[in-house]
Amino acid sequence: MNQKIKKITRTKQQKSIISSTDKIKRIIACPGSGKTYVLAHSIAEIINNGFCQPQEILAITFTKNAAENMVRRVRELLNKDIDYNAINIFTFNSFGNMIISENNFEMGLGSDYRLINISKAWQILYSVLKQAELKSIKVKKDTGKFLNDVLLYIQDLKNNLISVKDLKTYTGKRLDIFENFASRALINQELEIMQYQEDLAMLYEEYENNKNSSNLIDYNDHIFKPYQLFLSNSDICSKYKKRYKYIFIDEFQDTDAAQAYLIAMIYDPGSCNITVVGDDDQGIYSFRGACIENILNFHKWDCFSELKVKDFLLTTNFRSGSNIVNALQSVISGNKKRFPKSFGTGDSGKNSAVFFSYYNTKFDEALSIADNINHLLSSGFKLKDIAVISRRKNFKNITAALDKKGIRYELISRRGFFFEPEILFIISWLILLYDIFNEQHLIYLLQSEKYKISDRDIFFLKNKNIASGPDIFPDTGPIKCSSTEKHLIDEVLDYKNNSFLSKSCCLRLKEFAEEFNFYMSQ
Repeated sequence: MNQKIKKITRTKQQKSIISSTDKIKRIIACPGSGKTYVLAHSIAEIINNGFCQPQEILAITFTKNAAENMVRRVRELLNKDIDYNAINIFTFNSFGNMIISENNFEMGLGSDYRLINISKAWQILYSVLKQAELKSIKVKKDTGKFLNDVLLYIQDLKNNLISVKDLKTYTGKRLDIFENFASRALINQELEIMQYQEDLAMLYEEYENNKNSSNLIDYNDHIFKPYQLFLSNSDICSKYKKRYKYIFIDEFQDTDAAQAYLIAMIYDPGSCNITVVGDDDQGIYSFRGACIENILNFHKWDCFSELKVKDFLLTTNFRSGSNIVNALQSVISGNKKRFPKSFGTGDSGKNSAVFFSYYNTKFDEALSIADNINHLLSSGFKLKDIAVISRRKNFKNITAALDKKGIRYELISRRGFFFEPEILFIISWLILLYDIFNEQHLIYLLQSEKYKISDRDIFFLKNKNIASGPDIFPDTGPIKCSSTEKHLIDEVLDYKNNSFLSKSCCLRLKEFAEEFNFYMSQ
């Protein structure tokens, strides 16, 4: 049943975007300007007016929560006789996974292919490394760091759509280039780099072969494999080009090179409309591969070379008062790579003040928040008038400070009560005590905020036979599971005999083991 929607008066900017018939739109939206409102209403009006069928819409955003929110909003706006379930609203990874599932045989995968986590990727790479004959790379004592660095390298290659073949070709071409250098020292230096890259290319190739032969994909394959498929099979690529008449991409400033190329490959200039929405001032994820140039240079994409990209602005912030908006403007106006624009507020009379404070610890900050809340309460405000917005990792300090000051609060999480860390922690303990071989919940406990056991340490708990020293990879063959192999809980309780674990890790495992033994004895 459709819920009753609060009536919102559209701004001129919002009306202009929703009513526009331009085939290629780039929307630059400041915080709180109603971009989700614009996207949802654009999709709904296209379908309600019969411009396309629901299944011909593709909308992609970055988080599962944002995708679910988009589905809910569009559903509320559609005519009752329209099947909203037919609309394709995905995250990038779920969209890529859909393509893989529809074409798994063409990719050499079985229908029961599985997505691996970091720990499994470590195991595969370790198995490869044990049997590898490296020419230049010397693996030092900290094997865990080396494995992690190689995995990050492979992830970076995939994020930039570099296949094993591409890497080998590039390495070969380098030799042709530097052989003509006049400096022998420079040639030797380049030769050393090339040999290093050859080792990395070999590790990359064997990692991929091992993974594919085991019917596995990793997180980065969600974009990389569909891209490779479309590159090698134009018929399949053409099928997806014809499938969607309208494409919407949210948070476009956070896309990386691979995601941008994938979208470009399924865009058909002859029949498709595309809208990208983002904020060039919020490009903060470059450390994980996001490419701000995707939104800045969107109009220069090859697929738009003969077409006009229409730019729109959403500059009215309905979320904040004028003081906050002005402070925001003064800070980010210094950014060099951005579209020129001025922000406004939807409510100039809204009370807003900006304070800046510095604290030595996070708990000092949390105590200050609690003190400020008490000050507001004494000034006549009520608890329901006050909200604290924070990253989840700071919840513990803030709630502890509120408890200390005797302030009642409601902790709101987007995933509900049973997904709160404290509740998951308790449930995992109960499941583990019922079934001590339940590895999933054991790992959850070990990696919780209380014990903080890293992926590296869990890997070495699972692979205890690793030894330090010159012969770091004895010839024991690939990792195998057998009926005599110990379970993870056995290795955790036997942590003292694992020489590869750090002292800090052993202290945390000691605490876990003591609590485990105590609970089991009750």
